[in-house]
Amino acid sequence: MAHTIKNKDKLILRIKRIRGQLNSAEKALEEEAACSDILHTLTACKGALGSLISEVLEGHIHAHILKPDKRPDKEQLDAADQLIEVIKTYMK
Repeated sequence: MAHTIKNKDKLILRIKRIRGQLNSAEKALEEEAACSDILHTLTACKGALGSLISEVLEGHIHAHILKPDKRPDKEQLDAADQLIEVIKTYMK
């Protein structure tokens, strides 16, 4: 998984931010904050996690499915880009 190793520090930092958002949601629940505030925090967590998943999936598609060393043709590259866009839209 060279793509995750290459971006490891960046990915870990994103996970730490997501963990911070989840801790904030937990604290809001413990402090009986307004549900709208809790929902906003949870929605931000969901968006951040979806974005992280999309990024890892994109790297996976490029590194393991297209196999750059096999020199994918334009049609394969276009299909991969279309799939990545669908995934990003779905994960929002």
